Amino acid sequence: MRWLAERAETATGTKQELQDIVNVLLEELVKHRYVLPGFMILLRIARAARDKVDTAIYDRTLSALDAAARQRLDALLDSYGGKTDWDRLKREPKRPTTREVASFLQHIRWLGTHANGLPDLRDVAAAKLAQLTLEARALDAAAMKSLPVNKRCTLTVLLIQSQLRKATDDIAEIFVKTVRKMDGGAGRRLQEYQLEHRRQVERLPNATSTWPMPTTTTSRSCCGPTATNVRWCLSVCRCCNHNRPTAMQRSRRRSRGKRNTATATKNTCCRSARQMRRNWT
Repeated sequence: MRWLAERAETATGTKQELQDIVNVLLEELVKHRYVLPGFMILLRIARAARDKVDTAIYDRTLSALDAAARQRLDALLDSYGGKTDWDRLKREPKRPTTREVASFLQHIRWLGTHANGLPDLRDVAAAKLAQLTLEARALDAAAMKSLPVNKRCTLTVLLIQSQLRKATDDIAEIFVKTVRKMDGGAGRRLQEYQLEHRRQVERLPNATSTWPMPTTTTSRSCCGPTATNVRWCLSVCRCCNHNRPTAMQRSRRRSRGKRNTATATKNTCCRSARQMRRNWT
């Protein structure tokens, strides 16, 4: 039966449940056409093989830890006011508010300080690591203290490393969701901005249709005398900031008469210009 025990140890390297190991042993017996022994015999062989492989993992992990690391891991099980750092290891992210995200980032830094210097167990099968991690998550601080020191340190190391990876993934997911939400809100506001400006552009033809049209008749300026062309104004008018014509210029303008009518259509008085600006705005 020694070869069957060796086959069980090989299967234990990738499997953790006793039922899975027993199934491997049954397949091996059927393959070689052996008479099947009793189920309890196969179960004892599977349990002994699992304990042997697990103990080797526990001893290797314990030997990789120095005295300071062991003391740091044991301190996680100490109680302070009814709470322990072992329970703090199992913290899950809550609603991603600003305060909660900042607090969770501090928690990740705290996990990083405890994960520093721990041995790497990536050479162990993923199924076995997952099963041991689930076992560590299910135990409380009192149950952890009752375990042998090698198993206790191994389960603590696995839980710290697992929680650090999980917390990093959680904060990355929170960041992605926050950025996606900001991007969606920015796109919606951009569409609203573009729609509003499109409406303003569409209203421009209606606004230009209300502009007053210039006439060829002379208009009365606020400066006093009749003005048809502001080019002759040289002195500043205090009331409208246009130039006030002198007496000689006014006499020349009267003498020219109708010759300046065509030129007068290109200019309006200051009052008409102000009225046009009001209609535009």
